[in-house]
This record gives sequence, structure tokens and C-alpha cells, in this order.
Amino acid sequence: MSNVRVFNDNVHEHKEKFRGDWVIIPAGGFVTMNREDAVLFKSQFTPIMGKQGVRDDPRGYKMIRIDYDASLPVADVVADHKASLLCQACGFEAKTEAGLKVHVRTHVGQMVDVDAREAVQNGI
Repeated sequence: MSNVRVFNDNVHEHKEKFRGDWVIIPAGGFVTMNREDAVLFKSQFTPIMGKQGVRDDPRGYKMIRIDYDASLPVADVVADHKASLLCQACGFEAKTEAGLKVHVRTHVGQMVDVDAREAVQNGI
């Protein structure tokens, strides 16, 4: 799996325990992590700093951003593209984007979003 940059967009340093080790990201800086670890780190809960009933402390805001840059291996890019050609209703895997658009028309009756349903019916 490839490495990604995990940025701290806060004006304060971010310090958090992750998998038994402290991860410290300076204000406006970044650290490099494995892609899977970065996603887990970003989604890990951090408690709110400050007393109850008092305004939250901005030093505790978790403002983490993951930079998926062009250094991703080709296999990862292909896998991400294939996922975009899957039908969300039944899991059908289309070969092309046009093929997926044709297939989606079979699920018009299941669509909740009225605007999306009309767009599919009108061939947009």
C-alpha cells in the first residue's frame, strides 16, 4: 500500500495517540503514513477539550486532511476507477461509463431523489 501525507490544517499542533504511539503533527504541517493507517487515524475519535458548558478549546479541533497525490501505484488508481463503475443498487460492474448509465435505467423505480430519477429518465 502506498504512503500518503496527513496534513494538520489547524493553527495549533495536533497530538494524538494512535496504535500505541503518539502522532504529533505541527500546525500547518504533515506526517507521512500508510494509506490505510491514515484513513483510520483521520476517523479515530478524539475527545473535546475544555470544560462542560464552556466554549470548546480550538487546540482540540481535529482538522486532518489526507493528500492522495500522484504517487499512488497504478493498481490503486485502477481499483478506484473500477469502483466508480459499480451499480450502487445491485452491484453490477459495467465495462464503461455509458454501459453503467444504460444499466441504471433498470433501477429508476427504486430512486428516491426525484431530480436524479428525472435525469435518468431523460437520458442525461
